[in-house]
Amino acid sequence: MNQLIQNSIKYRKQDSSSKIEIYAKRGKENIILYVEDNGIGIKKGEITRVFEKGFTGTNGRMLNKKSTGIGLYLCKKLCDKLRNIN
Repeated sequence: MNQLIQNSIKYRKQDSSSKIEIYAKRGKENIILYVEDNGIGIKKGEITRVFEKGFTGTNGRMLNKKSTGIGLYLCKKLCDKLRNIN
């Protein structure tokens, strides 16, 4: 959660309309947690790569943010491990 919130703050729009929404929805066999923001976004062609090790995305590089591409990669690895715990 910390990584997602940090990214939302780091890539927010620089006006007063910035927001982060966190909510959950119950499914038949699971609960899905949503973290949504109205930040600068991710280019459509890059969305499938955000969990790749070292991927930083065009928008992040254009804003001169200190990005390593490790945060979301590690989040995905942890989520995958949690999903496999029975």
